[in-house]
Amino acid sequence: MSAKEAILKNFDDLAIAKKNGRSLLAIIVFFSFAVIIAILVWTFSIVSAAADKIKVVDTGGQYLKTSLENKEKLFRSLIQSHCANVVYYANSFDRLTIKENQAKALFLMSKNDAFRIFSRYKDQHAYTESIDRGVQYKTEFEKLEELRGNEEPYHVVFSSILTIQDNDKPLSKVRIFSEGDLISHTAQYPENTSGFYFKTYAQTYEKIEAHD
Repeated sequence: MSAKEAILKNFDDLAIAKKNGRSLLAIIVFFSFAVIIAILVWTFSIVSAAADKIKVVDTGGQYLKTSLENKEKLFRSLIQSHCANVVYYANSFDRLTIKENQAKALFLMSKNDAFRIFSRYKDQHAYTESIDRGVQYKTEFEKLEELRGNEEPYHVVFSSILTIQDNDKPLSKVRIFSEGDLISHTAQYPENTSGFYFKTYAQTYEKIEAHD
């Protein structure tokens, strides 16, 4: 084989090698794209399956299906949470938390209505007894009696139980009946997390006898 033929043969081998290299590169690129697409499809299927398994629960731990028909139940749960906070901070205190709970109540309800409640406890010397003798007042939401209105303000009626602990004396209990008009409000953590505000609010009281 002459030198010229050898050079041409080497050139042909190089050309074939380059062609094969391009083919191999194309196969690798195609395979890589296929793998990426397969990963994206797999990821989408996982996310979709996870979304279907997301559960929403109310304050009582009850499962709420994420459908339009349950929006009312979720809305009711949020209102109950706000009512529970209102009645707690307006009516619960000990010698260390009087001012703190009063301040928190003002984020949840109108100032005039809040001060009307505070004045009642002051006039009955409840704050004085709490400071001087360690009497403790604790109020817990009982149930939502009524919720009216398809738009703001929403009228609510609910009840709560106030427990008064006066040192070694038997516990005293009072049922608090609350009524008021709720409006939407900018949520503010941690003072007002529900996004509601009592535009008007009033309380009445009924002593619970020991045998009740």
